[in-house]
Amino acid sequence: MAAYNIFHRLKIKVFRRSQLYYTPILFGLILTFLFGGCAEFKKNLKEGLDQFVEDLRRARLEDRNDAIKKYNYSGRETEIIIDSLLITPYSIQPGEKLKQELIYALLSPQEKKKFIVAESVVLTGKGEKIDLFINESEKDQGVHLFALKLVIPRDIEPGEYNLLSTITVGNVTKTVKGIFVVRE
Repeated sequence: MAAYNIFHRLKIKVFRRSQLYYTPILFGLILTFLFGGCAEFKKNLKEGLDQFVEDLRRARLEDRNDAIKKYNYSGRETEIIIDSLLITPYSIQPGEKLKQELIYALLSPQEKKKFIVAESVVLTGKGEKIDLFINESEKDQGVHLFALKLVIPRDIEPGEYNLLSTITVGNVTKTVKGIFVVRE
């Protein structure tokens, strides 16, 4: 019952079809609690939920049909549509973590097409250009969330910086700029 309440409070629907992959992880955590004690349960729950959240960050938020309606897609060519970029906090100190969340859509005239997507983040400003992240993966059409926690270098000078987040599919590239401040 305690495990159910935890999952219910965290709004994790264990048996939703898109989350069946996670069901064994969740049941494993429940069994660990029942047979392994509370301290080990908390440790395993944290590890399991961290992995669950990380997988959701890279998950598709909406399918192709929803994205077509949402963005009024014409269906003539492959498109990357940038929806929103959120960078938090706006003001940080060197060595602290910065969170980036980019929502974007991938659409193609071919209904079943999958994409090889390159996601990258570059820090620029004050004469600096630092590649912070690059990843390539296969994605379905639809709306996706590209979320990262980045550690800002400890030796960076105070001032205003740009975080350039780029999505590339074949020869189609979209880059969006977010701004943050490094304080002393």
